[in-house]
Amino acid sequence: YQRRVRAILTDAICNLRFWLLDIGFVILFGSLFLKTWRIYILFSGAQRFRVLRISNLKLGLLLGGLLLLHVIILVVLSATSATEVSIIKVDPHRPRLNEKGCGSSEI
Repeated sequence: YQRRVRAILTDAICNLRFWLLDIGFVILFGSLFLKTWRIYILFSGAQRFRVLRISNLKLGLLLGGLLLLHVIILVVLSATSATEVSIIKVDPHRPRLNEKGCGSSEI
């Protein structure tokens, strides 16, 4: 199974890996940050005896804004730096052990 996965590694899949990693990170930690921020705002408002309402829709819109910002950054990075498949030579005498990896020529 592992050899089949390495055989189909293309430039598009390398680029997709970075996209999925970044989008998953933003969704996971962005939602955690926004929920913590909402609790902070609600409890700091309770000390001043004010009733605050922060809806789930507002949190969703804020998370969508964070996600949109990261998508714009990813589009710029994908357009300016080409991520490509590179061959990692493990042993020069045994080329069958070579592995494919993702990298950028600018890094």
